[in-house]
Amino acid sequence: MFLLLAGLAGAFAVELVADWLGVTDGLPTTHTSSVAQDPDDQLVWIGGPGWVARYDGERVRSWETPQGPAVTVDQVVPLAGDEVLARLSDGAVLRVQEEGLVELLGPDGVPLRSPHIAPDHGGALLAVHSGGAWRWDGRWERLHGPVDGEGVTRVEEGPSGSLVLGTASGWFLARGGEVRLLVATPRPVQAVVDGEALWLTAAPSIQVWLSRTTGCRS
Repeated sequence: MFLLLAGLAGAFAVELVADWLGVTDGLPTTHTSSVAQDPDDQLVWIGGPGWVARYDGERVRSWETPQGPAVTVDQVVPLAGDEVLARLSDGAVLRVQEEGLVELLGPDGVPLRSPHIAPDHGGALLAVHSGGAWRWDGRWERLHGPVDGEGVTRVEEGPSGSLVLGTASGWFLARGGEVRLLVATPRPVQAVVDGEALWLTAAPSIQVWLSRTTGCRS
């Protein structure tokens, strides 16, 4: 991690400055579980046990989840049109609105439960639902079903409009009706610093935010 940051700094002549956010800055707790930066590089979104927070460079605002601190915010995903979604450890997906957090309804009209969500290149939502991959931009569209009989557990947008799909057997590239295996039997890859797993996100300004149990650092 430190070698990567040094390489970015050297290649782009960017001075790396570290900032630390914690409870004294307005975070609800010292434990953080996810971090993301919105596409226009203005806001940082942070998740923790039972809360989502927004940092605008000066102050922190937070929202409490209906599920409470027993359920952590595993992902925060900024989308186009100032839409921000939070996926909880129980699979629930919440829309972050000024007045509070509201559950996102899935394709079947009931609150969505998804093991993974991600933005596509156009700022819409990619989500896993009922073993398949779906896109949401205010309306749901089914993109792909199970792969070789196995349900999809992860979806990302690949190059040239393709989909990268994760199942229990591996990672697959789906494009134009064809599916090919990329990597068999995926194993989670984590970055570890001082024995703690980190969530990583790279901002357009070459700023990297790290989320760990004691706060959030850039």
